[in-house]
Amino acid sequence: MKALVAIIILITSPYLSIDEQKRIDRRARMIIRKDLGVKILPRYLEKEDACPLGDSTNEAFIQRWYCYDSQGFTNSGFTMVLTTPAVTPQGRFMGGLAAPICSRIGNSGLAYATIQANNDIGENRWRHSILGVAHEFGHLLGATHDDTSSNIMHPDAYRHLSKSYRLKFSKKSKKEVLSCLRGVETLFVKP
Repeated sequence: MKALVAIIILITSPYLSIDEQKRIDRRARMIIRKDLGVKILPRYLEKEDACPLGDSTNEAFIQRWYCYDSQGFTNSGFTMVLTTPAVTPQGRFMGGLAAPICSRIGNSGLAYATIQANNDIGENRWRHSILGVAHEFGHLLGATHDDTSSNIMHPDAYRHLSKSYRLKFSKKSKKEVLSCLRGVETLFVKP
């Protein structure tokens, strides 16, 4: 098993406490460890969100990613930002964006995932949040979308939660992650 040190940025949120965010992160990292054989060792930082997202358009998601990127998080290697959902007239919108560590200069990667405990009408969103964080971790590790089956890297993975409580990474995603990680050995540490 390989171990990778990651900086996990916890954004102070009206929706989740820092402890709740850490619980979601731990569950997502357990999935990564079990399915992909990569142990992610977290280093937590708590921050105010300097990159709010006002709508759910693709452009707004990309702008938010560039805002996190401009704060120097990628100088640290492997960074995941856990943040609040976009607030739109239709409600809170969950999503995320990532650039894998194997595609960026200097073997750095940055992703963010939106998390929440409940949606606007009180429905539980813990599983959705864990899935979203695992999905974005998958992208960070080099996995692309895979719409061939119900799996974590499916572009509409949230829709598949009702079919299976525990989605897994597909064989295609596992191959992509292993290929990506072969080129970034400098980021690994002994567990």
